[in-house]
Amino acid sequence: MGGGGKSTGSESCEWASNGFALLCYETVVTPGMGEITDVGIMSYDANARNYVFFQVNNWGAIWTGRGTVNGDTWTWTSEDTIDGKTMQLRFTVKWTSQDSYEFKNEIGPNADSMAVMMDGKGRRLTASAAKPAKK
Repeated sequence: MGGGGKSTGSESCEWASNGFALLCYETVVTPGMGEITDVGIMSYDANARNYVFFQVNNWGAIWTGRGTVNGDTWTWTSEDTIDGKTMQLRFTVKWTSQDSYEFKNEIGPNADSMAVMMDGKGRRLTASAAKPAKK
């Protein structure tokens, strides 16, 4: 894992045909880890009555989570094995305005013993406001 510090990134998403799923592409640069790129797909699971998300990145890491929405807050949970130990992960996004949000990524041995791994703020850019990155 990285040593902390400010991470920067961008994400773009598009609806799959007929709107049954959302396909997202993300690139994040993190101190001590470098550039991480990933692809994710999100859809609604009517039987489970929640959302499901699958993501894979250029490091070969795979993440599958389940999500719920309560007002302006999305909460994603999953379980992973890290160094031989089962850990719970929770990713929370709270929309603070139409185009801004705060997020928190937590990890712990159970849902009652979480520690914050990363938190921050993000903002949505409209297509007209988005500018290509300088090379």
